[in-house]
Amino acid sequence: MLPAARPYRDESDLVAIKRFTGEQRLRRPQGGDPHPGDLDWWLHYLSADENRADILHLWEDERGLRGWLILYEPNAFDMAVHSDERGGALEAVIIAEGIRLQNLRPHAEGAPLKAFACADESARIALLEQAGFTFAEDFLVCFTRPLTDADLSAPPLPDGFAFLPAVTADDVERRAAAHIDAFASKRMTTAAYHHFRTAPGYDPALDVALIVPDGVCAAYAMVWVDPLTGLGLFEPVGTRHAFQRRGLGSVVLREGLRRMRQRGMTTATVLTGATNAGNITFYESVGFRQVNTLRCYTRPA
Repeated sequence: MLPAARPYRDESDLVAIKRFTGEQRLRRPQGGDPHPGDLDWWLHYLSADENRADILHLWEDERGLRGWLILYEPNAFDMAVHSDERGGALEAVIIAEGIRLQNLRPHAEGAPLKAFACADESARIALLEQAGFTFAEDFLVCFTRPLTDADLSAPPLPDGFAFLPAVTADDVERRAAAHIDAFASKRMTTAAYHHFRTAPGYDPALDVALIVPDGVCAAYAMVWVDPLTGLGLFEPVGTRHAFQRRGLGSVVLREGLRRMRQRGMTTATVLTGATNAGNITFYESVGFRQVNTLRCYTRPA
């Protein structure tokens, strides 16, 4: 009998999902599977206005949690299953449920549904193809970098530049403004950033913000840590347009790596678009190496 499905109920579910996600990531350290920090980012920013019972679903039995599904954006879903369930009936059921639930939601007319699989997940890819998905020729590069042997001393800063020791409530407006500028974001308002900071995994000292002499936040790197796996995640990293191509992205990234290691992390990970050659070179210049790719699959809604 397959594990039973149910919608999200309360914060104890989020605790269980994040623990489960870390445990599964331990089984695939070179994968592009979700990091617990991704859940905080999705639920407290990308889908902050959504009813969690509508977008987050769990499958469990007497052994505990066996898989979960999240709907985000108007037409995308992501998931995780226990390593014993990969490529099996439960994973097929979760994919089918992702299609069914996403088709009940409003989305742009003609926009395809999106699901994701790493390049080495042949069993999941086969299930997606059986469900009508095809590779969209769109993927993210998955990078990792060890933190154990690297020189992670504090990076030198231009005169008058300084890192905030932590982002406080008084810093939110300028920190949100940096994100808006870097990503042309309409979602990231000051109010949205205040809400995002309520995420359980958010640590203001891991919200790495570089401040220039006039008080503007020029560049930043958001760090998420997972004590279970020792894996730190960057999501997102950005530099205001007026300060790009001055090496400031590398500066905040190195400071983020230093703070990760201070929290006991042994490995850092980050994902970036495969078509962005500049970003790939940028991460490689700071010691990251490619370990996998996360591929996007689409099917008609």
